Amino acid sequence: MHLPAGDYILEMNFETEVNYDLTVSRISENTKLNYSKLDLTKGFNKQLKAEGGTIKSCSSSNKKVATVNNSGKISAKNIGKTIITVKLSNNKKMSCVVSVKPNKHQAKKITIKDVVYNTSKMKAYAASFDAKGNLHLKFKLVNNSYGKITNVSKFKVSVKDSSNKSLVSYSKNNFKTNVASYSDKDCTIIIPKSALKKSYKKIDLRTAKISIIGAGMTSNPGVAAKMFEALSGANINIKMIATSEIRITVLIDEEDASRAMRVVHDAFSLAD
Repeated sequence: MHLPAGDYILEMNFETEVNYDLTVSRISENTKLNYSKLDLTKGFNKQLKAEGGTIKSCSSSNKKVATVNNSGKISAKNIGKTIITVKLSNNKKMSCVVSVKPNKHQAKKITIKDVVYNTSKMKAYAASFDAKGNLHLKFKLVNNSYGKITNVSKFKVSVKDSSNKSLVSYSKNNFKTNVASYSDKDCTIIIPKSALKKSYKKIDLRTAKISIIGAGMTSNPGVAAKMFEALSGANINIKMIATSEIRITVLIDEEDASRAMRVVHDAFSLAD
């Protein structure tokens, strides 16, 4: 048998005294680890692999931060940094810098500029578990429309992992709030442990995707009535009315358009 120049691994496996399985594999000259740098959440694991080679042994420069077994499985223990050194079967050494992070979800807060005009939006920017396993969630509610939002109906929070598997599902019929027109508000809710699909110790919030939705964001009552009263008082005929939780639309004659705008402007004391 002719083999090209290079380093090889010779492995023999046996089940009984008379059955043997001999394997010869060449060690790649371009062997590399699947991670050279790795962010890992405290309490979670990650597997190191040598692409084009075989791991012989592993060690951690700081076992208080993270430990590693000889097959390359890293276990995150405490916040901090450590260097994992991997020794291959050909005695070549490689390393991976591991940073252990807290099990918290963090994201940028949205602002009015991030929300389409005449709409509203909610987005989570922080989440963490308490000692009992309840999920504390902070989110921003942005109201980029006219009318104060006092309630979000069919409020729902879902948390999914990186593979889109559901981890947390929480809902309530109404979420009471108070957000003025064209403004935002920081909101906080506590999701009970019972809404979790698995133990909180097995949910990686740092890499999770959190979404918050609602069927409608109800404006303060009386806005529509005030608008209709103002138009009626000015003898402006309303031909058609369309409403939603965040918008009121009326159809009027072209000749009344300018006057209607002034009437509504004065009724709500809108800025020029």
